[in-house]
Amino acid sequence: MTTGDAGTPRALDDLRVLDLTDRLGQYCGRMLASLGADVIRIEPPGGLDGRRVHPLAGGEPDGESSLDFWFHSLRQRSVVLDLDTAEGQAALTKLARGADVLIESATPGVMAARGLDYAALSAANPALIYTSVTPFGQEGPYSRWAATDITLMGLGGQMWLCGYADAPPARLAGSQAFIQGALHSLYATLIALYHRDITGEGQHIDVSAQACIATAQETAMQFWDLRRELRTRTGAERRSPGAGPYPCADGVVQWMAPATANGWTNLVQWMRDDGVEGDYWTEEWVDGMYRVKHLDEFDSWFIPWVTEKTKDELDTGAQKYHLTIGPVRNVDEIVANDHLAVRDYWTEVEAPASGARYRLPGVPMRMSETPLLAGGRPPTLGEDSDEVLAEPERTAGGRIVDGANGAGSQRMALEGVRIIDFSWFGAGPMGTKVLADHGAEVIRVESEYRLDGLRRAGPKREGQDGPNHSGYYNGHNSSKLSTRINVNDPQGAELVKRLVAIADVVIDNFNPGVMAKWGLSYAELRAIKDDIIVVNMPMMGLTGPRKDDVGFGSTMVATTGLSALTGFPEQMPAGVGTNYPDYSCNPYHTMSGMLAALHHRNRTGQGQHIELAQFESTLQMIGPAILDYTVNGVVPPRPGNRDPLIAPHAAFQAAGPPTAVGEDDRWIAIACPSDDDWAALVAEMGSPQWATEPALASFEGRKAAEDELERRVGEWVRTQ
Repeated sequence: MTTGDAGTPRALDDLRVLDLTDRLGQYCGRMLASLGADVIRIEPPGGLDGRRVHPLAGGEPDGESSLDFWFHSLRQRSVVLDLDTAEGQAALTKLARGADVLIESATPGVMAARGLDYAALSAANPALIYTSVTPFGQEGPYSRWAATDITLMGLGGQMWLCGYADAPPARLAGSQAFIQGALHSLYATLIALYHRDITGEGQHIDVSAQACIATAQETAMQFWDLRRELRTRTGAERRSPGAGPYPCADGVVQWMAPATANGWTNLVQWMRDDGVEGDYWTEEWVDGMYRVKHLDEFDSWFIPWVTEKTKDELDTGAQKYHLTIGPVRNVDEIVANDHLAVRDYWTEVEAPASGARYRLPGVPMRMSETPLLAGGRPPTLGEDSDEVLAEPERTAGGRIVDGANGAGSQRMALEGVRIIDFSWFGAGPMGTKVLADHGAEVIRVESEYRLDGLRRAGPKREGQDGPNHSGYYNGHNSSKLSTRINVNDPQGAELVKRLVAIADVVIDNFNPGVMAKWGLSYAELRAIKDDIIVVNMPMMGLTGPRKDDVGFGSTMVATTGLSALTGFPEQMPAGVGTNYPDYSCNPYHTMSGMLAALHHRNRTGQGQHIELAQFESTLQMIGPAILDYTVNGVVPPRPGNRDPLIAPHAAFQAAGPPTAVGEDDRWIAIACPSDDDWAALVAEMGSPQWATEPALASFEGRKAAEDELERRVGEWVRTQ
């Protein structure tokens, strides 16, 4: 993966961003820097809390060794300002007059008290895009509540779906609540940028991390709305033969064998070729409902067969028989992946103190005309303060599209953008829905011969079984238009080309070669419309030895390390309960690249080709864990709900009432990041003698007694 030449244009290289976020929201600034923006990280004296987050390079807590901070701060500049002083406030105000974007994550009301909120700063810079990402938004009863990643995951609902039914809900690995807030902040900021390109107007963006997490619950809300059914944690449950997590000789494989058109037939052929005994090949097994009812019988033949094979052997066989599986990979296996090596995916991070270089995940997408910046060095604390504060005052950007209707208050942000959407199932439609909700005209292209598979999926209301009744499908595709065109027919292909001629973007998430088969490759689309933006988002990319692999979010969770890193060490890794990448990194990386390309086109008139390999995009979600391996040689274990810097930090079972399915399954996530937080919890518990022991007053004492601490806190919570 090339890091890019200084003279190569970047999509956002005309922007200056002031990044005041800490852990919540920091991935937004990291991505804006990768897209070319000049990102200035504003830090308090002593540095951001993120500088102390584990894992640490060499285990040394010196403020410059946090691998989490390295990953999130590449190619940024660090300026130290004390925003609680008049001097610091004046310095930030001066910087904001020349900035295009400011992102912050302070508790609502704090920036206003400092005279640094949107109202104050936009008075001098009306074109400023001011993004606030907070746990619960700027308003509402929770707005000033404290939060950590685990409590946000609980309150956002995603954690409820992750783990085993007979165990506590599990927190997703990698501080995913913070990343979700950042990803939504990223595309929202770029939507506001497009609006500014047209109108010259800045605006305030209010992002609630809790609301962001709620969108990642997959079909949980639709099942409740349409059927009053409560989705629950399924752990290692297998609901049909060849679908779900199965053990193998050296680990676990997530199987989705029957999910494709010939999947069951191909699986049966493989088993028969290998001499697996059983009557699974007889006619009745073709029926999906029969298979579900006879799952145990199938497993009695299947499990002995797969447990004799390694993950690599099963992976090779699945490719040969065109089956969809996902070996549960850990970070060491991912770093050794041959497909990523052939695609030159990896880049390097430079350690800020020693200058040593270590392997790092590359960028989540490839843009033909404005390639993202990969790798680099994180800044040391305050190293750019003198340089930045001495620079001449900058003029912020503004309206750049001549002749456009600039009546900002009378238009939606993406009004006038037309997208031809061939994407289906999850990640593509989930992303284009965001753009449609903000005013883009998204035209879905389907055929009665190739309807989106989600139209067949549940949930549906009782008695409503047609292609327009799926809550799964409708949840991804509101605000859009639909057209039925058979692209295999020459007249249908001509209709599509007429649409392309008046479009801004064409997007698909098919396997490589499908669009080209229809005469709709990037070169062919560009011949129709020179400034078209074309987005391909196949699972493994357009090139490489695994480019033809088919997958789903659940198999991607396995192959990208999320399964191996999520859950409790004594349990088999079983995924995260949803097709998580379809609701997080893959749609929002893609839409952010598309929006950045639209901004570049507004400046230059130039379209481009964007390739997002969903596998590579998802690896961004565990970047610090990969660094722990490449820097420290550590293969991170599954930590359950524990955190190296917080105790207690767990999900505890509460008293009730019963849930809608009658289970005793109510839980609360509790985290005490500081000694003061622990003291507050002790007071809430009524100051029992055990909790007032002097040793527990310090984090070190609580961490040393973590098993007993969780047992005692759990006893109290169980009465609540």
